[in-house]
Amino acid sequence: MSGPRTLNKWEFADAMAAGISARPDLTYLYLMYEAGGTVSIKWEAPSGDRKEQFRIVGEDGDACPHCAVLIAVDRLAVALPLDDGRVRRIHAEYESTVRDGTLPCPAFGRSPELDTGSGWMALVPGFPEWMAEVHYGHGDPHTAADCADHRAWSGPKPEGWAALEEWVDLEINRPAGELSVEDYIRRMRLTAALSEAETLHASYETGGNVADLDAAIDGFEKAVGLAGEADTRSAALNGLGTSLWSRAERTARVDVLDQAIDAFRQASAALEHGAGLSSAVQLIPAFQSNLAGALRFRWRLTGAEQDLTESIAAVRTALAATHPNDERRPNRLSNLGEGLLSRHHQLGDSSALTEAIEVFQQALDTARPRSDARAFAGANLAEALRRQYLSSRSRDPAVVDRAIELARATLAATPPDRLLHPRFQSNLAVLLITRYHATHSPADLTEATNRAEQAVAATPPAHPNRVERLSVLIGIKQAQVIRTSGLLHADLRRTPTTRGLLARRFGRARQRRQLDEFVAATAEAVAAGPSGYRRSEALLTHGAALAFQSEQTNDRRAGAAALTVLRQLAADQTATVRSRIEAATRAAFSLLAQSNNTDLAGAAESLRLAVELLPQTAPRRLPYADREHQLAGFSGLAGHAAACEIALGRPDRAVELLETGRGVLLGQALDARTEVTDLHEQHPELAARFEHLRTALDRPEGTGFLTTQTDEPTLSGEDRHALADEWDQLIDTIREQAGFEDFLRPPKIDELLAIAGTQGPVVIVNTSVLRCDALILTNGTVQLVELPALHYADLTDRAEAFRTAILRKDDEEVQKTLAWLENSVTRPVLDTLDRPTRLWWIPTGPLTTLPLHAAGSPGGPSVLDLVVSSYAPTVCSLADARRTGRGADQAPLIVSVPAAPGTPPLPRVRDETAELSTRFPAARVLTDGQATRQRVLDALPQHRSVHFACHAVSAADGAATGQLLLHDHQSDPLTVADLARLRLGDAETAYLSACDTSVSRGDLTDEALHITGAFQMAGFRHVIGTLWAVGDATARTVADQFYAAVRTEDPAVALHTAVQAVRTAYPTRPAVWAPFVHAGA
Repeated sequence: MSGPRTLNKWEFADAMAAGISARPDLTYLYLMYEAGGTVSIKWEAPSGDRKEQFRIVGEDGDACPHCAVLIAVDRLAVALPLDDGRVRRIHAEYESTVRDGTLPCPAFGRSPELDTGSGWMALVPGFPEWMAEVHYGHGDPHTAADCADHRAWSGPKPEGWAALEEWVDLEINRPAGELSVEDYIRRMRLTAALSEAETLHASYETGGNVADLDAAIDGFEKAVGLAGEADTRSAALNGLGTSLWSRAERTARVDVLDQAIDAFRQASAALEHGAGLSSAVQLIPAFQSNLAGALRFRWRLTGAEQDLTESIAAVRTALAATHPNDERRPNRLSNLGEGLLSRHHQLGDSSALTEAIEVFQQALDTARPRSDARAFAGANLAEALRRQYLSSRSRDPAVVDRAIELARATLAATPPDRLLHPRFQSNLAVLLITRYHATHSPADLTEATNRAEQAVAATPPAHPNRVERLSVLIGIKQAQVIRTSGLLHADLRRTPTTRGLLARRFGRARQRRQLDEFVAATAEAVAAGPSGYRRSEALLTHGAALAFQSEQTNDRRAGAAALTVLRQLAADQTATVRSRIEAATRAAFSLLAQSNNTDLAGAAESLRLAVELLPQTAPRRLPYADREHQLAGFSGLAGHAAACEIALGRPDRAVELLETGRGVLLGQALDARTEVTDLHEQHPELAARFEHLRTALDRPEGTGFLTTQTDEPTLSGEDRHALADEWDQLIDTIREQAGFEDFLRPPKIDELLAIAGTQGPVVIVNTSVLRCDALILTNGTVQLVELPALHYADLTDRAEAFRTAILRKDDEEVQKTLAWLENSVTRPVLDTLDRPTRLWWIPTGPLTTLPLHAAGSPGGPSVLDLVVSSYAPTVCSLADARRTGRGADQAPLIVSVPAAPGTPPLPRVRDETAELSTRFPAARVLTDGQATRQRVLDALPQHRSVHFACHAVSAADGAATGQLLLHDHQSDPLTVADLARLRLGDAETAYLSACDTSVSRGDLTDEALHITGAFQMAGFRHVIGTLWAVGDATARTVADQFYAAVRTEDPAVALHTAVQAVRTAYPTRPAVWAPFVHAGA
């Protein structure tokens, strides 16, 4: 070398850290580091010259009196891949050195344990040579050959030796407060511990060896103990949190996950409290992103909604602090997308799904090719597209096709030995079986089966993700059972009255074997599953499979096991609400099937629980359309529960359950206005807060990426969830006030009877597969009228046939249906009553599409001749409609659209509008191009009455929601949701001279989610609508007759009079005059 070079403390520390971080063969490096480090360790000598404690090898070959080898050996035991025998040998050699003060055998330096070559020396440029000079011993005599051998192993004494001695002197005289050499050593040990722990964790991620994970956790815990500074402590805590999270994923232990979350929180806190640390800018977003993932996983295990909310907030914070070009941004985008996807899974929040698709696409576009970030983004985007496909009524095949392409690309880019490979196999299987259900392609079913089986085979039995992959395989096996047995997919949900017809399809041995395999797979999924929603789904599938097996094979043991599983899930408050409702419903029908409809009490208990849970599926935190979607599929549930209560002789409870489980969205819109009035009087501040939050939550939905086409305020998904939390807290506060304990709770029978009052009977016609009955609320009592001639299956068929007859203008079939309605429903009811002059019908199920007010046989008296009929979706809706009104409006709003773009013209609408303008000179008319969505919404609060003369479409016709077709309907439609958000306290009458305004979707017949119902939600006391399409000439005639009569008569009576007049003109054509209905007071 050219000459001596002074080495300062920082150079020593930096160089050693670089050497350790570079990770050569660690045996030699660690031993030489720890041996050479003798110069920087203060031994526990109670007396003697302090410098003697720091002696180093001199020119004469003397060695220091003590050495650091035991520390090095302890490090070796955990950090190096040495077997126990080698570790014991190293311990023995160096314990002898310390005990006896003798050098180890020179040959030991060349032993396999230490033989690493000399490549490590280049890792610390400038001075590693002098580290090799240090050797062990007390200076006892050795043979010259031994010393020469040892020096040959150690290498020549380097230049700069004097600088090292000077460093010792400086350490001896170091002023108090300076960083000590011990701190350098601690830092280097910390660096080594972190490096090794990170290596072990990476090894686990690649190979899945649990021993590597356990060792990584030990290493990170050791690093946390060594760390003192904020940046190093936070790094160690973050590493510990990451490894604990991996262990929690492997074991599904919530307590371990709690420790991981605590570690992530401490990591962020350590940096936040370390003022002035530039590393905080880079590290805190990483820690927040990790915290978000761990919180989301805990939500999966426990169902705690707060964890999911905090998770999404944390990753948004991380993203906000991440530069657009940061290579970590794609992973953080995927982290946010997974949180949003989880929110959609939990609540059905469509805005969360829309945003998830966008952020996954961003992650995919910005991730490096063939990186894990790109793989995760592609897999997650495929799953988000699958959910979008399933959530859409149109089920666009291009969406699922694209998802499958993404899944294939992700799988192809993932080596088979990666832990991610079985996950991506299972994801592809899910997508293939999704497409199979639409196309019934045998190729998709076959490939889905192979992919799912491979995924399960590659997942260890104790792995928590095994339950998900088994669930996928279960779904595919179910499809195989259906395909080979000739069952339709809907048959698995058939009621007990029809399922018995299917039993013979499982007579062949192959089909029975497939059914047994299906049930066995569901049992394995339950056994493999942890707590949380994944176990809930596994339990639900297993319970349903057992129930199905029992029904098809008369296996009583399977039936009993099904009841146990389903009841357990229904009572589990940590399970999702939908899972609990489905479990309770399946338990009830399974019990009825096993008992031949005799164990009504047990079934009633389960169904009552399901109905009481139903409103929780559509919380205010969801936009209106998502609440609709969540309720779809549960139509008829309240009717089944009521039927059980009726059979048990409890009609009062039947009425209460029907009010709880029907008209959920209507009830949210009305908000028990009389209760709010009382709240204003007694607690004005709470009332003001209530109305503020209600108005805010009624805003249309917006997202961080999308905006509406209008300037009206929108509400982001995050804001909506925050406001919903405030809403829940406010309701709790209101219920703490005296007299408001039941604020917004479902009403009891006494309240319902008081609402029905004495104005006329309120007749609820309950329909169920179990039985059909009429419940008459009159004179303070509930009167039961059994309807033995009304059968649910017959009703469903006749409702469909009636709809077809209307479309075909088949008057004969229409008359047959009206006669059947008279015999099966209206005659038994009216015969029970004492000739009332007014009556309110509350039909349920398929009966909501049929004209009870027009029932009757040709040539005989019909309901139209006997009583003035009105309709109501629920008893509670009458409470709002019957509030004190202000009478007829002499300045109504008239909305006239004779030729909406893209629709057939309505030539009589102009005449209808002109006649109304003459009748009401002060009316405001919006016609043609003036009749736009926003102008109408702005004008409605300024008028107590409104008349629409235009086209309309219903959701039953395939529209996403009911709409009134205004001039701008193609770009900005006026929908049911728009109308339902209005709060019109003085509204009186809405006349809808349009088609199909009182028709709901078939899966939402209990919700009155049609245009007529929307005007009731908005606050109109009287709404005139139609059950099917009407000609514009008839519409004009009925409107003219109605307005002529309404000056002196109640709107219901005025419509009754107008319809009778049209019937007189067309006595044999009920399709012409029967569609007009009055809803409200």
